[in-house]
Amino acid sequence: MKLTYKIFPSTIIHTKLFYPLALFFFLQSCIFLDEVDYLSKISPV
Repeated sequence: MKLTYKIFPSTIIHTKLFYPLALFFFLQSCIFLDEVDYLSKISPV
């Protein structure tokens, strides 16, 4: 029981740090994919 109590607060801290980062990278990748799609539409190939 002590072990889970030790892990639990750090897990909360990690998720608080992880979710904004994950969201940021997700948005970045979405923007990147949009740009790639846009460029592929412009390019004559």
